[in-house]
Amino acid sequence: MPKGRRAGRRRAEEAVEKKVYLRLEDLPSVGNATAQKLREIGYSTIEALATATVSELAAAGIGEKRAAEIISAAREAIEVSWVTAKELAELKKTVGRITTGSKSLDKLIGGGVETQSITEFFGEYGSGKCVAKGTYVAYMNPDKIHVEPIESIYERYKAIYGERPYGDGYIIPLKDVRVFSLTDKGVMPIEAKFMYRGWAEKLIEIRTERGRELKATPTHKLLTINSDGELSWIEAGKLRAGTPIAVPGRIMAENPKDEISLDDAYFIGLFIAEGTSNPLSISTGSQLLRDWLIEYLRRRFGFNPTIEERGGVFRILLRRSVRNVLGELISCRAEEKFIPEKIINGSGDVIRYFLAGYLDGDGYISNFIEISTKSCKLASQLTYLLSRLGVEATLREKEVDGERYFRLFITGDGRKLVRTLPLKLKAHSIKTRNSAHGVPSVFIRYLRRTFMSISTHRG
Repeated sequence: MPKGRRAGRRRAEEAVEKKVYLRLEDLPSVGNATAQKLREIGYSTIEALATATVSELAAAGIGEKRAAEIISAAREAIEVSWVTAKELAELKKTVGRITTGSKSLDKLIGGGVETQSITEFFGEYGSGKCVAKGTYVAYMNPDKIHVEPIESIYERYKAIYGERPYGDGYIIPLKDVRVFSLTDKGVMPIEAKFMYRGWAEKLIEIRTERGRELKATPTHKLLTINSDGELSWIEAGKLRAGTPIAVPGRIMAENPKDEISLDDAYFIGLFIAEGTSNPLSISTGSQLLRDWLIEYLRRRFGFNPTIEERGGVFRILLRRSVRNVLGELISCRAEEKFIPEKIINGSGDVIRYFLAGYLDGDGYISNFIEISTKSCKLASQLTYLLSRLGVEATLREKEVDGERYFRLFITGDGRKLVRTLPLKLKAHSIKTRNSAHGVPSVFIRYLRRTFMSISTHRG
């Protein structure tokens, strides 16, 4: 048989063997369930899949390895042709530009996004994600930890550095400001260069089983576990009820330095729990705490406090000299109370003594630990402070006689915290096998190891 005829037959056989993919379900590794997931996040054609990235498909709960296989198959399925440079030059004459909706971004990329092409741009990992103005954020400047609403942080640095228009919002430059971010070494403080304030048409409100709340833009990404059991990032707008969300198990302070004694830390905790500003005093029904306060005040400030007793309750009257330890707390109402930064930035021992004072004053310990407060800021700071010790708390709100209260519950393995606290009134030995929501401790430790092992990538 002539060579030309054999070659023609071989090409014909190859043409017959070549599969034609018309639907997502025709692609290898894509079944009906996977195809439905892909369509839900906007990938309804093979052409769309061919231009996707692995991280984008991961948002549908598809493992990275499988996502790469699907994208590869889609790219092989679409027709790719070659053109000459002359033909390409002619095609470029019809190229237009489409605005991104941001004048600053349009200018940055030469007038807008080109038509007849695929343009991808993204910020550094962790950038461009926005939360509601009342969200409490932990940050460092330069070496001290602060926990404040993000709006307060913006206004503080706006007063220092000023703001300038950027796109549809404003930005302010930052210096020596670091935010806690996920890195290949775990949760670490990473330097932030700018802070942005804008207006979003829509915010997603997320509430976890433990009572944590977050209001964020739909593009804000959170760490989850997909259907293949792999860690992946998902946009807030694509979350579904029951989706697991990762939170740091422990936040570490860099080289904590104690500015106060352990007794001072206990005293601050006790005052926040049972102290008032008018009159400046601490009330307790415990003779043991009364005697400790008398001795502490005499030794620390050099005065013998006046003691009032009524109905078995002792009111220990304080003097203005305690301001050296309590600071602005001496003038706070119950709903305004907060944790001083010298506690937040203190060592583990300072934190434990503070918590012991608070629990001795206003805590409840049995099969679980309960902490109550009228202060939203204090509740948020307590949640962070507990994370310094590797303890997670469940946060709940409750209305009593028209007033809002915040209640923190420590259950599961977190109850072992009691064993490490220098409590003066309560001593408990609590044994537990499961967490607050029935998750075995060994599984939590496995997730924590997995969480620590992942590397950063675009998100």
